[in-house]
Amino acid sequence: MEQVSRFLAAEGGSLSCTAIENISGLLTKRRRKLRGLAGVTPPQFHLELTRPPPFVPTKSLQSVLLDRVYGLYLDALARLPAADLLRRYHRSLLKAGHCYGPFRDPVSNIVLNTVWSEAMFPPREELSVAMICSRSLVLVACRSLRGLVAYLRACFDTISEHQAMRYLLFTEADLWGAIEMARGEGHAERSTVTVEQESACKAAATAAMHPDPDAVVNFLVSTFPVLPLSLRTEPKALDLQLISQMLMEHCSIPHGAAETVPELSEEGSKVLSWIQSDFKEEESFVLAKVNAALKKYTQQTGGPAYELHVICGLNRNVGKSFVWGLHYGPGHMHPRKIQDSHINFLASPADSHSSDAVPILFFAECSNIEDVNDESSCWPIMGHPAKGRCFYCENEGAKIVHPDSEKYNAYDIAFERMACEDLGGKTVDDSGDWLITGSVDICEEDCIHFDADRDAKCAEFLNARARTVKGPMLV
Repeated sequence: MEQVSRFLAAEGGSLSCTAIENISGLLTKRRRKLRGLAGVTPPQFHLELTRPPPFVPTKSLQSVLLDRVYGLYLDALARLPAADLLRRYHRSLLKAGHCYGPFRDPVSNIVLNTVWSEAMFPPREELSVAMICSRSLVLVACRSLRGLVAYLRACFDTISEHQAMRYLLFTEADLWGAIEMARGEGHAERSTVTVEQESACKAAATAAMHPDPDAVVNFLVSTFPVLPLSLRTEPKALDLQLISQMLMEHCSIPHGAAETVPELSEEGSKVLSWIQSDFKEEESFVLAKVNAALKKYTQQTGGPAYELHVICGLNRNVGKSFVWGLHYGPGHMHPRKIQDSHINFLASPADSHSSDAVPILFFAECSNIEDVNDESSCWPIMGHPAKGRCFYCENEGAKIVHPDSEKYNAYDIAFERMACEDLGGKTVDDSGDWLITGSVDICEEDCIHFDADRDAKCAEFLNARARTVKGPMLV
């Protein structure tokens, strides 16, 4: 250790190639010395050493895989037509648009489940939006990942959670590819194909918190296999109107709600109104910032004008004065004006009339002050997910996709400060990501899309939330 310390002290800043080679040599030498102690080492210790190490720690594996699944949802948002997405499909995607399904392409499964859910369970009242909350998108990705893992483990007796995630990572969340990989590695399947598929679908729907597990299991196991071939063929260019029409013709609509929905108390209704009002206020602010950024981007590049498809990521907590708190409703956190916002959104060239044109993912950084003309513009992110990192977004648990070559607030400065222990000993592992990925329970963001006919858990949450709030706040 003394020799290693001398090498590190001599270098001062970044390590040179020579220093790395010297340290590597020391480590190799140490390994040879340890082999000489084998005679006094317990036999069981040797057995442990010869076993192959895990692929990566399960927590890290889950984090990487969740990033991949989150990227699939960005692709699904881009594939859905803007008008239908913002008016109809945003709710069903967040509630039931999961990755498991009959197709090998998980994005196609997301779209199919989204369209089916909206066709079978249209909400009592429509809510048009321009923005989908970051937390809502992360939550559905997390729930969907749990569903994929549960499906795999229901198919095989011997697959652990870690192994299931490993197969899903190698196959880019292709459930059927993961099943083939598990078979290839000798895992024994539980039972017959029909029984296995039904029980696996039920396990997936339950783990993913599907609003009506029995209905989706019946659709995937019994109804989908007998649908017309044109619908059962994996879609490349999706005609959502045709798909919705075919689903309505061939699928029986489940009668009644999956569970009885409690009536909202007077205070619970006020909490709901507060949450939705806060969301709309924030949406209006972000929409103005995004439109201004797109206009400036067009001026800077001399290229075509862009039309917004959907805002799909937001963190208004970027800066030194980091604050914790709820985003919407009673006691919510007010974004500080001295901070910035990081935003993801999808946009398409305004002169593009082709149905094959796929919206582009953008990143924008803007001030939280409403009337400030932001110096920076926005940047397109090609081939997301990019490798750009942001301490503040990771600390917030917001999976904002950042560019890897542009300079934005906290692009690298905060990580350098963190490495130098200039952030109070805080590390990226201390981030707020666990608040989302560690829990898939109902939260304020889920209630934005509340449907009084079906959202029993949201109704329970709103009534319970109202009981924790002091009376004067709800007047």
